[in-house]
Amino acid sequence: MPSLIVYGDSGMGKSMLVDKFKAECAMGCAAGSTPNSNKLLVVELSGRPTERRLFSQILSAVEAPQSPRASIVDMERGAINTLRDVGVQILVLDEIHNLLAGS
Repeated sequence: MPSLIVYGDSGMGKSMLVDKFKAECAMGCAAGSTPNSNKLLVVELSGRPTERRLFSQILSAVEAPQSPRASIVDMERGAINTLRDVGVQILVLDEIHNLLAGS
């Protein structure tokens, strides 16, 4: 899967780039023959860095139902299936450096 990481010190404008990309994607989606406002999903990672938290934040971003008793495997599967069902093609994880503090 093609990926891109944008890295820089705090205050360098990384989140501003994400906002600009999101706005341009929305304009491009609206101009296309089959507009899909769900093509791009931006998730800002916050809180304690765990797998459960990551999948929970992804599911929350698409307003998908979650079970607090679900295993991490079920949450992962649910997040992937939901993103596929909603039509997300690009997932942007902002503040990904928070994951580096996790296990």
